[in-house]
Amino acid sequence: MNSDQLGLVVANHADGCQDTFELFERKQTGRVSRTWLLANLLLSLLLLGQLIHGFRTEIAIGLPITRPLLENYCALIRCQIDFPRHLALLSLESSDLRVNPSYRPEVVILQAIIRNHAPFPQAFPALLLTLTDQDAQPLASRVLTVKDYLDPGADNMGFAAESEMVIQHFLDTGALDAMGYRLELFYP
Repeated sequence: MNSDQLGLVVANHADGCQDTFELFERKQTGRVSRTWLLANLLLSLLLLGQLIHGFRTEIAIGLPITRPLLENYCALIRCQIDFPRHLALLSLESSDLRVNPSYRPEVVILQAIIRNHAPFPQAFPALLLTLTDQDAQPLASRVLTVKDYLDPGADNMGFAAESEMVIQHFLDTGALDAMGYRLELFYP
């Protein structure tokens, strides 16, 4: 046996003598290496599949050419490729809440302009409207979802990249004596 096949430990003594000890014999077989290689390859493929599944929305945005493949994949396993929800890339450009003289005085019109600053389409946000009294204390609040402000026949292709959207919604405030309001964007 040569030193490549044996695990050798050489000890040097202070007087210059060397002792050699055999610890174990190494057995090299191609079968064990191939088994580990196959197992590692299989586990790597499973990890890659999990990453693709978990980041399918981001992949579809970053590599639009992969979207049809990802949609076919999702049709097969019954998942969805949702639009991203980056609230920091949305802004409420302006808003107005006023009484419309052609309606009853308790009916008000909410108008708002929302801007998507992202270079990709996003999911439509929800709006939280809070009516306040003269001391800015909340009287009532309502969440407006995309169903409330988007036309039912509109194509839901997401909030287009780098675009603005004008929202108009009629609200019946009833007997509330609201003097102000707050409007916030959020994702449910």
